Amino acid sequence: MSNASAVFFSIPELTSELCLYLMASDILKLKLTSRHMHTTCRPLFWNTLRLREEEVSKRFTNVELNKEGLAALGRNIDSVRMLQTKGRFLSLYTIGLSKYLDENSNNDDYNNSKGDTVTTTFSLEQQWQQQQQLLRRPEWVPYVLTPETENAPALPPFTKLTSFRVSTVSGYIWEQERERIENGSRSTLMATSLSLQTCWIMTLNPNLTYVLLHGLNLRDGRVVRCLADAISSLCHLKDITIRPGNNLWVKYEVVNILFRSCPSSLVSLKMSLDTNNDDMEEALIDLDSKDIDAGPVVLRTEPLVNLRYLQLPDSYYGYTAKEICPFLEHCPRLESWHLPLISESAEEEAIIKVIQANCRELKNLLEGSANADLKGAFVTTVMEAVEEQQLETVEYYGYLNDPGKMAALFQRHCYVLQKIAITGCDCMESPIIHGILTSCRELRYLEISGRYSNQIALSLEDAGSGQEWACRKLRHLMVYVTVPPTSTESNHLPWDFLEQFYRHLGSLHELEFLDLRGAGYRPYTTEGGEIKERESEYDELTFPGLFSLGDPTTGERGFLSLFKNLKRLKTFQGSLSWNRTREEEPRGQKEMEWVVEHWPSLKMFEAISHFYLPITQHSYPRFTDVVANKEGLAAFGRNIDSVRTFQTRGDFMTFYIVGLDRYLKSNSTSNSSDNDNDKRQVICRPGWVPCATIKESENAPMLPPFTKLTSFRASMLYGDLLDWEHDESRSILRAAPLTLQASWIISLNPNLTNVFLYGADLENDRVVRCLSRVISSLRHLRDLTITPSHATRLEHQVIDIIFRSCPQSMVRLKLLMDAKNRSRDEGPIDLNNDDIDAGPVVLRTEPLANLRYLQLPDKYNGYTAEQICPFLEHCPRLESWVVPCIAESAESEIANVIRTKCTEFKHYICETPYFNYKGAFAMTILETTEEQQMETFIFASYNDEWAERMSASIRRHCEVLQRIKLCGCHRLESSTIHTILISCRGLRYLVINGYYPNKIALSLEDAGSAKEWVCTKLRHWEIYVGVPSTSTDSKPLPWDLLEQFYRHLGSLHELEFLSLKGTGNSSYKSADGEIKEKTIEYDRLSFPGLFSLGDPATGEPGFLSFLKNLSQLTTFQGSLLWKCVREEEPRGQKEMEWLVEHWPLLKVYEITRYDSLPLIRNDFPYLKWLEEQMPQLMAQKASSRNHIHGNNPTPIIIGTPHVTYSVPNVSPTQLSYGEPSPSDAPRPSHFLNAPQEQANGGQAQVQGGHQQNDDAGAEAGADANTEAGEPE
Repeated sequence: MSNASAVFFSIPELTSELCLYLMASDILKLKLTSRHMHTTCRPLFWNTLRLREEEVSKRFTNVELNKEGLAALGRNIDSVRMLQTKGRFLSLYTIGLSKYLDENSNNDDYNNSKGDTVTTTFSLEQQWQQQQQLLRRPEWVPYVLTPETENAPALPPFTKLTSFRVSTVSGYIWEQERERIENGSRSTLMATSLSLQTCWIMTLNPNLTYVLLHGLNLRDGRVVRCLADAISSLCHLKDITIRPGNNLWVKYEVVNILFRSCPSSLVSLKMSLDTNNDDMEEALIDLDSKDIDAGPVVLRTEPLVNLRYLQLPDSYYGYTAKEICPFLEHCPRLESWHLPLISESAEEEAIIKVIQANCRELKNLLEGSANADLKGAFVTTVMEAVEEQQLETVEYYGYLNDPGKMAALFQRHCYVLQKIAITGCDCMESPIIHGILTSCRELRYLEISGRYSNQIALSLEDAGSGQEWACRKLRHLMVYVTVPPTSTESNHLPWDFLEQFYRHLGSLHELEFLDLRGAGYRPYTTEGGEIKERESEYDELTFPGLFSLGDPTTGERGFLSLFKNLKRLKTFQGSLSWNRTREEEPRGQKEMEWVVEHWPSLKMFEAISHFYLPITQHSYPRFTDVVANKEGLAAFGRNIDSVRTFQTRGDFMTFYIVGLDRYLKSNSTSNSSDNDNDKRQVICRPGWVPCATIKESENAPMLPPFTKLTSFRASMLYGDLLDWEHDESRSILRAAPLTLQASWIISLNPNLTNVFLYGADLENDRVVRCLSRVISSLRHLRDLTITPSHATRLEHQVIDIIFRSCPQSMVRLKLLMDAKNRSRDEGPIDLNNDDIDAGPVVLRTEPLANLRYLQLPDKYNGYTAEQICPFLEHCPRLESWVVPCIAESAESEIANVIRTKCTEFKHYICETPYFNYKGAFAMTILETTEEQQMETFIFASYNDEWAERMSASIRRHCEVLQRIKLCGCHRLESSTIHTILISCRGLRYLVINGYYPNKIALSLEDAGSAKEWVCTKLRHWEIYVGVPSTSTDSKPLPWDLLEQFYRHLGSLHELEFLSLKGTGNSSYKSADGEIKEKTIEYDRLSFPGLFSLGDPATGEPGFLSFLKNLSQLTTFQGSLLWKCVREEEPRGQKEMEWLVEHWPLLKVYEITRYDSLPLIRNDFPYLKWLEEQMPQLMAQKASSRNHIHGNNPTPIIIGTPHVTYSVPNVSPTQLSYGEPSPSDAPRPSHFLNAPQEQANGGQAQVQGGHQQNDDAGAEAGADANTEAGEPE
């Protein structure tokens, strides 16, 4: 060894620092190089001992095979400073330690240490008694021998630990639960016993500074007392975290005891539990109980003078001021507070006074619990109460906009704010975001995200304003920005705003993470042939000129050079997809060279939209089939930790499971270490997960596990499923094994928030049990959707199991299938079946405190009260319910449960009423819920037999109703529609359609009545109105009624979508000479005078001027066809000029049928002038059939031919990434109808959400011979 090396390794501090960067295997090799290095590195090798489940079972619990390892542990136990273990080793170690203490009870050193003087003898004897008192096993620590521990060797105690992590949850815990019931032989592996053993180890290590406890049984009084006593004895403790092992609640009293047991040295306290404020059956915990020899519990009365971070358990009903204030009063130096739910009845002023008086250093408000107030009322109150220019961090989930107050609060702390993260946001106005960017000088982190991108987006006008951004220290930016659609012509793009916006971005020189997402709307064609708009996904948009250097020869602009100072940029993602870029925008080798030169730190660039990955593979040679591409799979394996959203089908799932199984087997003997790759070594394939090799997967390489997914979407279908339904050699591709494989992937990703399963086989008992187990383990799950692959009908027990397996965090549950009307013959599902060591199914008993949306399977004969009420009783905060068919005998009882239990219910959706089409149950719900509460009412196949009752029910909620949709109606009285128009003040959406237009139309008498319409906030309206036929002049036209009707229409100033369809009857002579009537199709009718300004010379009336205030109108369709207009009705250049002036946003105007387009161009020459003035305007083909069954129309463009806003007629298989379904339920068309894969094993669609990292994708434009992969 050189002199320099000798000096280096002679300094313990340097050696310890070096070993922090080495794996355990590296330290072991270093230790074996020489005697000196062995002596130096031995304590460092044993410094950290992680005994995870796999290592426990192979190294330590098998005494016969691991005597040397246990002996080495005993010799070096004093060198261990950090211990991480699970319940199995705890049980073994407790037996070994007890044997060690029994063997050393008669210590010879004590007998030899006695001196001649009384003083010395007394002192040594006193010390020995104290030592024995400390080390002997307390009576409250369980000591039970099992077959695994009966031969455990004597093991000395851990006494010098500084960090202790323990989980009492073991993979075999439920097997042990069952054996305990049968013979009581393994009760020591129960959570209570393991919890007490954990407390004993803590008492033996007074120097502990960090403690993490997972799965302790805090419902046992003895465990609570012993844990409190152990915590209070740790005078050096700085950080303690207590996590639950299941979904059980703990009492408020337990939270208070643990909090008041913490020593004054504590800096961070995290209790990620759930607490219940209700009185429970158990009596209060007796703190004076001595627990055999432990003595009473003494609680701290002084404040925690060093506590900086506090996370209290979530509370279902919310904390009151009386409950929360005692905690805050004990935290005089609190800096970071994880906000819990505060009860609405709590005296917020009292809480604020306590914060102002005691928590004067509070500066970090962290994300509240899933139960937190989504409107942000309490968090804004706290922000207002904290001293000005003090808050540094604001994290929150959910927020309903209060623009004035929120903007002022951010300005109040703008000089010190460093992190703002508002996720799950429903609404955030652009000026607030702009104010943050232009005022918060110290801001390092900004994220604003939510479900409705257009409601939380920074407008392009604000983004491109001339005011400079002050947040020059920003390192992480995630924001939505409104962006023009990709179909917009270059000369119509707002280049000035875009350039200024890009200059602002380029000024953020310290930026490392940039997620820039576009927001906007795009039109689509419904099945009924109507043009509507829907919110665009961010990867359907792109920022013009952002990733281009421009082209001086064509004059095409590019702004990539404005980002040359972003030298630190590592991640750039969002609306950057190359397949969405405008065709005329240059991008190529020049841009690639620029990126290499100016962004040297870039690791991830989201250049490809996951929805268009198969299409892009044909466009770029590097994107070949993932299974046939070894380089692509290698890159996929290296970057698998970056994947957050995984979307796949059954064929790739089978391929991946084979690769994962090979990976786990090859790494089963690897050493443990701190990095994430070694964490995967503890994973093994459960016995219930099928893994069979077929032709497509026989060459599958080793693939590591997904462990950091937040969104998982899987389809258990494959194109040739029917071909191998009877082929046992390919049975692995059936729905049941694929569902089990999907369940395993779910279980490996505890942070999942969104799960979508298509084609899950819920008729298989094992599938049901395994799926319910993994669902219950996802504590962050918010959205779960399960759809069938065919006409599957589920047992009621299966529905109940899935529902009661959902965790407390669940917000949205959709089971899109049908329920059986009777129980199966083979009896109920056996929930105690362990499915090869998986254990019995344990169902949740507490309510789903966060569930807002519920859709249960449909049931043809209807649910009884006994069947449906248990579900509703578990949904105390239910807001939206997709109502299934309800049996007539159960209506009143179910309505009563909704009134008493689901007090926040406000969205009624019934799409399959079956025999309840008369709406009796719906009206019962509207009548029994709290008055002025229902905001949405959707009902299909309605037959209005009780018009007065329906009208009264609507009036009961007329002040708050915002959305009414009555689709597929059989009959609806005109008086009911009129009631809606004259009473619903908050209405924004009204759709009424059906199979018989004459039976669901608003009569002209009601439409033209003098009573004012109050629904002036209406934005979307589809209606049938009775109108006189233009083909007869036998009766004078009712001009008074028509004029008043048009005046009502003109009062709807916020209207954006208007489908105004006429209906009426015409007489005809049958073959036998009988005079009959038939319904006139809406495209054969026209509203007299509606599209005319009149002619004073002839006295012909015109009412177009009445609609001048509809400046927001984008779609106007219905009975407007020009060929149906009366010949004497004037229309021409004057009307065209009026339209251009008053309806500037109009995009769709149905003036002709598709087959009459050439004729209308010849008949109306002034259309050419309209084409020049409004090139975006589109005429729409009117379907000859009722739009309930209409086909998608072929778009007709008035103006520039290449600008389209609709999808032409194509087959469903061609629309693999097509338009959304008209129903509210999402359909997985983007991966169920994906193109057939070309190579063995299928193809995976892998998206990293906002963390996509696909090496092959990042190098789409690279040379084909360049090796794909990330920089080493």
